[in-house]
Amino acid sequence: MLHFRHFIGLLLYLIFVHQSYSQAQNDYIWQMGYNPLNPDTTKHTEDYLRTWGLYYLDFTGNDLKIIKDEDRPMPIFGTNTMYCNDLGKLMLYTNGQNLRDSADIKIPGAESVGTYYPDYWGLFSGSGYVTPQAALLLPYPGTDSIVLLQTLRNLNKHLMDVVISTIFDNNKGLKKYELKSIDNLLVEMDIKSGKLRACRHANGRDWWINLQTNDATEINTFLLSKSGFELKNNFPGLLYNQGIHVGQSDFSPDGTKFGTIDMLVWDSITVVSTFDFDRCTGTLSNYQHDTIANYEGSLGVGAVFSPSSRYFYVTNDSNLYQYDMLAPTLIQGKKIVAEYDGFINSPEWPVEVNFGAFAPGPDGRLYNFTGQGTSRWAHIMYEPDEVGPACEFKQHILPIPNQSRSAPNFPNYRLGPLDGSSCDTLGLDNHPIAKYRYEPDSIDYKRIRFTDLSYFRPETWSWDFGDGSPKISIK
Repeated sequence: MLHFRHFIGLLLYLIFVHQSYSQAQNDYIWQMGYNPLNPDTTKHTEDYLRTWGLYYLDFTGNDLKIIKDEDRPMPIFGTNTMYCNDLGKLMLYTNGQNLRDSADIKIPGAESVGTYYPDYWGLFSGSGYVTPQAALLLPYPGTDSIVLLQTLRNLNKHLMDVVISTIFDNNKGLKKYELKSIDNLLVEMDIKSGKLRACRHANGRDWWINLQTNDATEINTFLLSKSGFELKNNFPGLLYNQGIHVGQSDFSPDGTKFGTIDMLVWDSITVVSTFDFDRCTGTLSNYQHDTIANYEGSLGVGAVFSPSSRYFYVTNDSNLYQYDMLAPTLIQGKKIVAEYDGFINSPEWPVEVNFGAFAPGPDGRLYNFTGQGTSRWAHIMYEPDEVGPACEFKQHILPIPNQSRSAPNFPNYRLGPLDGSSCDTLGLDNHPIAKYRYEPDSIDYKRIRFTDLSYFRPETWSWDFGDGSPKISIK
């Protein structure tokens, strides 16, 4: 906390920083919302818009904005990913079946993506796939292109899954993407549809991608490099669960940890798993697990790391757990930090606003979206790097037009090369970006709380408040 007399000088500094940083804002727009109609329907009745709602979350300013987007033709059901340029301008977004640009225009040749298995595609009528974390838009290493990675179900081969890619070129630097190729089969194996996560390689360019098997017994680690997509490592020996799995996975922001939550829909057990991760080799180690209760038929699970990578948060639909990664064991670091308070969406639409999938915001907060469909509320964790209830998880605090079990799926774009490591071979230096979030204390308005959101590995911090007080330097 800082006293109010320091605030004006620092505020000027923060305004300058906000205007000057211009890198890695690739996750600053979140397209959200669902409707059950044909995606080309553009006119809706007033009653329809009260029940459903298309909108986006905008993190480009100092304060989060929620903007209704009722004329947008493409709903977001469960699969949800998008890509912004470095200044935070939306370029591409997809629900797994349709892909559009920032003007909601279909990219010629890519009117329908993910049709490699038409029987599976046809189940959803273009309204978007139901599976969370089933797609990612990533910069293709060493090029100006963007690659869309997807996991799909092969209904003709006993639900065997497939990973496919679609590539978009930058159209000669004009920042308007055009189709290069579509639905390229990368690998066909018994992997889970969803839980598709990526982490920057220690060289600062390539991507590690973890995919779990359908029965939750193995994790396969792939490398996406300039040379293409290839399987590099396999981690066997996870707890085996037979049946229909849902869940969520996450890499820690610093790339040193990987965590998952895996729930068997028609059972009472949910498995929480954590690993150490090596960004140089793509290997997983130090496997630890815990089990938490599940509620039959529930879809309310989520998993996410805190911005500092110290805490790992998971949910079932009624409890939020915090695991301290510095504790001797996973179980020793476990705390329940919130319980569902029984809040109901609205009298006319009485669904429970319980817990669900997580998405880390670029503002350092964690956003949680209920596993129940058609809710008009989201939860926010305001201080995720504080221990226990001090993490300030506030339930149904964010009013939203509508959502259906959807949380956007992004990698950490603000993770650069691991300077000085054996894999730091491309000369891609980290250039630290200074950024802070600030708000007055709720009890004493003269005290201002600052949250450090700086990235690209700063090693020293220096604050000068401009009022004659001593300069503060931290290493």
